[in-house]
Amino acid sequence: MKKLLMTVLCIAVFLCGCSTNVQNDTAEAVVETDAELHTQQPAEPTPSVPALEGTESPKTETLEIDLQEEDIEFFTAFLKEKGNWCCIVSEYEAPSRIDPDEVFYSGIPGISSVSYSLLPKDEQQAVKTAFFLTPAMADKTSQQRSELWEHKIMLNMVKLTFDAVDDFLTEKFGLTLSELEKGFSDFAAAEEYGAYYNFVGDTNYFLFELTGGYYEDENTVVLTYRKTEWPEADMVVTLKRSGDSWQFVSNLPTKSYLEDIERHEPPYTQGIITNGEMVRRMPDMESEQIFARSFTCVDIAASALIDGDLWMHVCLPVWEAFQPEMGWIPADCMVQYTEQNREQITAPLTLAEDAVVYNENTGAVQEVSFVHDV
Repeated sequence: MKKLLMTVLCIAVFLCGCSTNVQNDTAEAVVETDAELHTQQPAEPTPSVPALEGTESPKTETLEIDLQEEDIEFFTAFLKEKGNWCCIVSEYEAPSRIDPDEVFYSGIPGISSVSYSLLPKDEQQAVKTAFFLTPAMADKTSQQRSELWEHKIMLNMVKLTFDAVDDFLTEKFGLTLSELEKGFSDFAAAEEYGAYYNFVGDTNYFLFELTGGYYEDENTVVLTYRKTEWPEADMVVTLKRSGDSWQFVSNLPTKSYLEDIERHEPPYTQGIITNGEMVRRMPDMESEQIFARSFTCVDIAASALIDGDLWMHVCLPVWEAFQPEMGWIPADCMVQYTEQNREQITAPLTLAEDAVVYNENTGAVQEVSFVHDV
């Protein structure tokens, strides 16, 4: 009986010792694991959203992961590429609403501009005929068309084949020209040569600064940028992943600087600029200066009171161009147009269509080309 009791006690003591060892081992493991957690460095945030292979994307509305510095640098370089910045020169809610005249204004990367004079004679005639039929020429008189044509052929010519245009649109927007709501207005189409033609004297490039953005989901990024040239505006461009690159989805303003200007009816609607050096892009003397001639007669679209000073929003005639330019000028740098001060005007002049004038540059006598109404 004593032997049996001693045996039971020994077994009990042994089991208690095992239990204590297990608990001690477990506690040491927990302490070690806890220490590792406290010493482990936090993971760096992922600067981009990688595509998930072999799994479906989670059914969430948006991720809205903010862009990191390296993303800002990447997309800044991306948007400044010639084949991409032309995709943000016009505003559109969807790819089908882009303005192809703006997108292709400077041509396509890799396709150089050409000289009209170097084209074969038959192609020159085809381009001229097609140019006169463009929508941009629809409201011009025969004389205006001829004079505009003579001016255009002195500029660089952009020639793009039908296939090149569709290939570019497919790559950048995921559609072709026929799927756009608006076709070309300035480009002339010569069917027999399978190409579009336009004449340009500059580029439509503008300066901008990428200010931020976020990944909406793993295949969509929303970028905010500020146009720092006229017309200044805060913009939002949305891109979607397409293979190894990105396609453009929309490009819209978030806020125009002009929206902050409270406009009023001007005290008069026609005036004479007395100091052309005072015209600015914005009603602020620190804003960019616009070239304007003194004693030019202008139409006045609106007025604004800025810090107690009255400014006029005027429509300026642009020399050797066919669209006016808008600018702001302090009200005390112009006077109201009247019949009494009409003689002060040096430009634009009102002349009869059949008037003959003396060209001081060439010494020749010539007929008036355009009629400028005061």
